Amino acid sequence: MSSVLSVAESDVKLSSTQRVALWRFSEFVRFWLPTFLLGLLAMQAATRLEYAQFGADKVYHDEAVEVSSSNRLRQIGFLSFGALGAYLLIRREKEHDKNVYWPIILCTVLTTGFICLSVVWSDDPNTTLKRSILISCMLAGAVGLGSVWRMRDVGYAIVILSSLFLTLGVAAEIYYGTFLAGVDYRFCGIFHPAKQAFSCALLLLASCSLYQLEKRKLFLVIACVAFIFLVLTKARTGTAALLVAAAWFWWHYLSSRTILLSVWGTCVAVAVALIVLGGIGGDVSLETIARMGRKDELADPTKLTGRLPIWSEAMELFADRPLFGYGYGAFWIPQRVRHFERLTGWAFSHAHSGYIETLVNLGVVGLFLGLSTVLVTFRRCLRLIARHDLVLARFASAVLILAIIGNISESAFIADGYEVLVALTTIALVGFQGTPVAEELAS
Repeated sequence: MSSVLSVAESDVKLSSTQRVALWRFSEFVRFWLPTFLLGLLAMQAATRLEYAQFGADKVYHDEAVEVSSSNRLRQIGFLSFGALGAYLLIRREKEHDKNVYWPIILCTVLTTGFICLSVVWSDDPNTTLKRSILISCMLAGAVGLGSVWRMRDVGYAIVILSSLFLTLGVAAEIYYGTFLAGVDYRFCGIFHPAKQAFSCALLLLASCSLYQLEKRKLFLVIACVAFIFLVLTKARTGTAALLVAAAWFWWHYLSSRTILLSVWGTCVAVAVALIVLGGIGGDVSLETIARMGRKDELADPTKLTGRLPIWSEAMELFADRPLFGYGYGAFWIPQRVRHFERLTGWAFSHAHSGYIETLVNLGVVGLFLGLSTVLVTFRRCLRLIARHDLVLARFASAVLILAIIGNISESAFIADGYEVLVALTTIALVGFQGTPVAEELAS
């Protein structure tokens, strides 16, 4: 793998052995250590072998609330990630030639500051304080990585981690005998299918970006594998978000003829599939397609997978605290968790919508600040695409589209797991993009 990490010039004459040792240490600190921490935090936040053993819906609905465990290893991981980011930011080398695009950094800092300030009016100040420290560590780590990483770094980190999650998931399901088993099979692996879908989506986008940089067909193979497993998760939000994000990414690289042929080929393939299903007596109704083969009652698309009652009740409670919300992470106190469990018949600790979750925790002000960060970053990406045709800008804008659509009915991109760490790092990369052409060619 070609590294983007360089060693600073020194006035002190070093031996060849010392230079190699210094380069290897620099590469470890700037790429491998943060990648390891990203993987550790992602697995600490969402890994559950029960998904592979029993299936997603049974674990999620029958075993109560899905809450990230607060243990010592997790705390050390977030603190280490934040400290490493601060170190990289302070020690970043001038030859990286990364000038700060201040509107992005300012919006990000203001959003984080507002989150921390919410401890003042929080319904659960202790929880808000802990989660404010956590998000501050995540931001510090992401900003540090954004100041020294380039497109190849983030691309390889995602390919390494998402491929690892996918491999571990398949291995776990094979071990428990659940891989491709049953009519209602959904690929889970070690994550809930919704999170596994976003991991596969990020893997596909990163692989496509690395293909554009290196023109290695291996990355296209990885992207195809990622898409197959994403479909196997039967996660409709993740699939829809990825299709839009991937279309946005590839639209700039494909000719009009190629696009038309792709659309025509897709239509023919779908028509043939429907004819075959109809010929063998399969159910080919639009509802079946919308369900992506899921048979359970909560998969009914007209009920938004059981989310409508949750959203309705959450918005009624939001109306009592519309401006600032209930405090970051403080909406889901035990009393409200039990209230929603009585209402829906199953326990959970988030609103199943990033936008509604933000509204109840941080109010209209918090949602405005968060969306401002995303929109300012997206606008910067459009300018970089128009001026320099930069792969990083196309990848970053695709990740933002994935998050914008995904947040409609999922909360992964505002939680404390893999998705939000990747999104924050990507935003920081764009924020530190100084001389785009030189940056990408240097990578």
